[in-house]
Amino acid sequence: MMDNPQLIEYQWGDMVFRYRFTAGAELSISGIPLIYSSSLWVMSPGWMNRYYGMTDRKNIIQDAAIKESGDILEITLDHYSSPKESSQFIGKETFTLHKDNQYQVKLEGQLTPGLDGIIEWTAGTINPMLFLGEHYESTVKGKKILGSFPVTPEAEEVESATFAKGFSSMKMESRIGNILLECNDNKDIRFFDFRRNRWANPKQPQFWLGLLETPIQGGQPFSYQLNFKFSKRTKTPAKSSSRLDIRVPIHKETAVLIPNHQQEYILPQPKALQFTGTDFSITDKTRIIIPDESNEDLKRAIQTFMRELKDILPIQLTIISENNSASSGNSILTLSISNQSTRISDLGDSSLPNHQEGYSLTVAANQIQLSAHTAQGIYYGLMSLLQLIKLTPDGYYFRGVKITDYPSLDFRGIHCFTGKDRGQEIAHTVRKLMGLHKINALVWECEYLIWDSFPELAHSEYGMTKEDAQQVLQAARESFIEIIPLVQSLGHSEWIFTNGQNLEFAEDPDHPYAYNPTDSRSYNFIYHAYQEVIEFFNPKIVHIGHDEVATEGRFPWRSLASQKSVTELVMEDMRKLHHWFKERDIRIMVWGDMFLWKEEANDAANAPSKKDAFKRRELLPKDVLVADWHYAEDKPENYRSIPLFAKEGYATIGAPFDRPNNIKNLTQACINASCQGLLQTTWAGFNFRIKDNESCWNQYWAYLWAAEYSWSGIDTPADQLPYEARQLFMDIIQNKKPLLETKLGFTIPLDDYFNCTLSGAPQSPSPIGFGPELDLSEFPLDRTLWGNTVFQCSTNKHGKLAILMDGQLESQGTYPSHIEVCLESRKLSELHLLMTTTFPTEDGVQTGKVIFEYTDQTRFEKPLIYGHNIFAFNDLRPSPEARIGWRQIAPSQQLVAVWDLTVINPSPEKLITSIFLESQGTAAAPVIFAITGVLPS
Repeated sequence: MMDNPQLIEYQWGDMVFRYRFTAGAELSISGIPLIYSSSLWVMSPGWMNRYYGMTDRKNIIQDAAIKESGDILEITLDHYSSPKESSQFIGKETFTLHKDNQYQVKLEGQLTPGLDGIIEWTAGTINPMLFLGEHYESTVKGKKILGSFPVTPEAEEVESATFAKGFSSMKMESRIGNILLECNDNKDIRFFDFRRNRWANPKQPQFWLGLLETPIQGGQPFSYQLNFKFSKRTKTPAKSSSRLDIRVPIHKETAVLIPNHQQEYILPQPKALQFTGTDFSITDKTRIIIPDESNEDLKRAIQTFMRELKDILPIQLTIISENNSASSGNSILTLSISNQSTRISDLGDSSLPNHQEGYSLTVAANQIQLSAHTAQGIYYGLMSLLQLIKLTPDGYYFRGVKITDYPSLDFRGIHCFTGKDRGQEIAHTVRKLMGLHKINALVWECEYLIWDSFPELAHSEYGMTKEDAQQVLQAARESFIEIIPLVQSLGHSEWIFTNGQNLEFAEDPDHPYAYNPTDSRSYNFIYHAYQEVIEFFNPKIVHIGHDEVATEGRFPWRSLASQKSVTELVMEDMRKLHHWFKERDIRIMVWGDMFLWKEEANDAANAPSKKDAFKRRELLPKDVLVADWHYAEDKPENYRSIPLFAKEGYATIGAPFDRPNNIKNLTQACINASCQGLLQTTWAGFNFRIKDNESCWNQYWAYLWAAEYSWSGIDTPADQLPYEARQLFMDIIQNKKPLLETKLGFTIPLDDYFNCTLSGAPQSPSPIGFGPELDLSEFPLDRTLWGNTVFQCSTNKHGKLAILMDGQLESQGTYPSHIEVCLESRKLSELHLLMTTTFPTEDGVQTGKVIFEYTDQTRFEKPLIYGHNIFAFNDLRPSPEARIGWRQIAPSQQLVAVWDLTVINPSPEKLITSIFLESQGTAAAPVIFAITGVLPS
């Protein structure tokens, strides 16, 4: 089926095959994901230049050859860069599906004669959940090798994590039956555990199958083939009972939603924090006393604090000056701000750190004292104070503390893009995700602002008006965040050629990616563009990009006539731009990859040789800020380029991506090398978008980890922090308000209907998990309050403590596909289910539904959609509808969790006779621990 130009999708036998433009091949068996994605890259040795990448052919799906013949489906994709006649690589990938559940993939190709290259072919990223704890037998050169797939990933390095390489066949046990994988006996095909790899995506654990950086020679054709054969399931599937009727006395009305807002932490964590127990009561009589000499920046800090406080509590504080602060017995918040000549001891606060952004904060029963050297320090202290709010049924408080605090890194930045009609959303992100957590810089990639000078470049999908952008500038000012505009120059300058414009000075007009640095028209344009950037932002620093200059298109091409090397072209352009900005008293920032040789960094090293790298750094002006990006997870000492740049005299900023260990360890490397700071990067598309963009949320909740590590400097792994950054991110973007009053409702006792334990041990009658290394055996039965929600959790006389519903992968027992809970004609405003699922499935798959049946015979149905409002116990993601209720680190060092799913009743005035829970029988079988109902107010 080819209705979507970005997708090929066919159901063939029990298999569903998809090919997406950006994700490659996907394969599921009986609705259970087996292959998540595929990819193909053909590069020069060392990954210096790209000969072909899987996204280079925009029409690859539209031009696919699809042939159906009896029980066989054949899909062939042609791989080459456009135009084909100048492509340095020509290849073909063929996917063949048989209705008897066989799947084959074949890759053929050839590099242009005279070129040397490497090929990296991901034939498939494999769903490991189907294999954990199971056995395999591989055949390598006629020798049989036995092994098992570990529950806990055991190795980071590829060789140690490899199950088989150069195999002719692998027989694998799995939760969907036996699988036979055959290879055309090629020594380079490898199957390994990717879960601990430095490039692993923690959001989607994977096994990896294919070719890793395999050398190829120009003019020599190659061919690789893999065959999968899926047998019938060898395990006895669980039996589905049609219905489970729950008819029990519903517990009497009681408090089921309780104000319970009290953090045991501050994010980012202060250098010194002591909770004293002497809480400060917040009332309408609480006053803020400011010094008479308060400046506009201090007023701005207080106004921002007042706005944020009002967003949490229905209280308006009074602001008075020191001269009018005669004692009246009311509780007060006193602010003290020093100046350049004031000694710390003169402030009467010996705990005030000697840092311009530092502060000290003491909260006692009747007074709060906040001291800092600058208004910015006062602002950070006030942001910490907001996190000390404590809500109880008895009142509102700031928790009693003594804090001394200052940042570990001076520069703490976020990089993100503009977005069409996204000003309000970006401004909210700046205030709530960045400013509240002490981020002080926004590197705002803004090429797609609609520039007055070049209206012809307005992008129909990405173009953002200056008026909309003003909302972001205002939010940044309120949050003490410096905006550093990023407008790409020589590298990634596709924006210059939007709508087919300016191709006359594109370096490669067939692949317009860089401008021609030997053409004066390039500089007439770029200087004009930067002048408007300066006029709009009035910046102290401008980021000019300048990364990956030669990785796409032909570079050099039009500038070949100059007979200059890539290094000469790149550095002449750099020095021109640096001189132009220096004349205007503006500092420039650049990405660091073009100045590194592959032996100087484990990734992001795009100089063609050590000599070129040294020459480029030698020519790089010393006042340039270097944003040294590295996205692979590694130990702090292995980020070698960080101390290299610092040692050579450059102000260096480490730039990680979204993996928590990448962020933590790169930060540590920056601290150890006394670098300037950290810049958290975002690559979620040219259009900033958080709402309805679940696939990229991991990039945005990473902002909180970046804020933590760059300020606090701690080395605590993200999973061991005292907060769940994913859930906090969700609360922030949803603008979730704390519960201020108790709500009544009822709990439903389920003990008599529990049918499973939570241990994954083999002797368990209905295992959930993968054995004692990875299961829910630490589930806290003695807990009653989960956030704000009261749940009645218990175990029955058989030691069972949850209801497991019907699913594809249960191997024994009988489980209900339908549950009816009789409500005896009650009203309900919302329903809370403490739940999870046994295994993951594909995002977007409906795993079940919740149904309200009213006394007037009408119904309301709420679908349970995997990846949206229901998740497997080891798939730790938040949702607007399902809060992470509990999380724990399993012995395998992987996180497990359960969720508080909220179903809002659209008709709270109606009486409900019954609630129905249904399972669709997918791989993600629902597991129910407790049910709580909330009555209408």
